[in-house]
Amino acid sequence: MKTRSAKNIAIGCLALILLVAGARTSTMGQEIVQTEEAQKAADSGQNSLIGVWETTVTPRNCLTGEAVGPAFIGLVTFHKGGTVSEYGANPATPFRTPGHGIWQAAPWLGEDRYLMNFTFIPLTPAGAPVGRLKVSQTLEYKRYLDQSSTTGGFQLFNPSGVVIGSGCSTSTAIRFR
Repeated sequence: MKTRSAKNIAIGCLALILLVAGARTSTMGQEIVQTEEAQKAADSGQNSLIGVWETTVTPRNCLTGEAVGPAFIGLVTFHKGGTVSEYGANPATPFRTPGHGIWQAAPWLGEDRYLMNFTFIPLTPAGAPVGRLKVSQTLEYKRYLDQSSTTGGFQLFNPSGVVIGSGCSTSTAIRFR
């Protein structure tokens, strides 16, 4: 009984923290469909986004853009072929799996623009899955500075696939050297 109550409290706290971040963004649900052209560019190594990036992520209110929590650090790796690996040291999700996802060039959004979607599994302190958190970001790569920035959002799904929280974030990144 105590274990079940502790688990429910942990899940409730996580959902509350994520709900504070605000409403869903317009980038959520944007599917990434790897075009043949984007895949060829990624596979040929022409895309200099490939590599490891050190990130600083700021949770935001989706309506006002104001920060709603402390910024946290993370790592993102853009792999040749259009996959991405990520890990963020977010105090709102201290127990979680690494993130895995996909990325692609998005020239229709402007020069050096990309889409990135990844997912990870938030865990209770005991290691039980809470559900699934999906992140969708639009990325701008500043080649001349070898830096990038993102805007986007996330959705938290319970184990049954029902959305129980959503929010927005921005990030900045520098290439790991």
